[in-house]
Amino acid sequence: MFSFGKVGYSKPSIVKKRPLKFRNKSLDFLEALNEGNIPLVIMSAAPGDMIREYLDFEKRLYPNIHIIANFFIFKGRKAVGVRETIIHSHNKHETEIKTLPIYKQLLKRRNVLLLGDNYEDTGMIQGFPYNNLIKIGFLNENIEQNLEQYKEAYDVVITNDGDFTYINQLLKRLTPSPPPH
Repeated sequence: MFSFGKVGYSKPSIVKKRPLKFRNKSLDFLEALNEGNIPLVIMSAAPGDMIREYLDFEKRLYPNIHIIANFFIFKGRKAVGVRETIIHSHNKHETEIKTLPIYKQLLKRRNVLLLGDNYEDTGMIQGFPYNNLIKIGFLNENIEQNLEQYKEAYDVVITNDGDFTYINQLLKRLTPSPPPH
């Protein structure tokens, strides 16, 4: 959903310098999920504190968003440690989701749209009982070398830092229209 630039020293200074950019049209995706009361689990090896700060800065830290990431322990403005469990590309799987308060609610939602930006991200759904799964992969580097592997792992592959246009259109087709007011 986003990419990192240079990292500063404190959350507010990083947000102020804006080194992180959301993919084009990804904020529309967040709005649509919020409006449809569709839960979003962001599972990332990135600093969860930063993800939360950027979503808050963009006024998109909605109650339907649940972040599983690496959260720091702060003393003042200084990070002094990392909360357990450390998230990396090889442990993004269902056991992490079980720790969320929303887990029981997620079990009632059996259709999954999985978005990932590396080959191992397809394992995020491991062990989670679903009825329908659509996997969309973002392939941004070494496209020629990795395209076939991504095509095998994902149902759809978006290359070259592509935007969320296709995902937003798909979401619109898959979700019911809200009733008229």
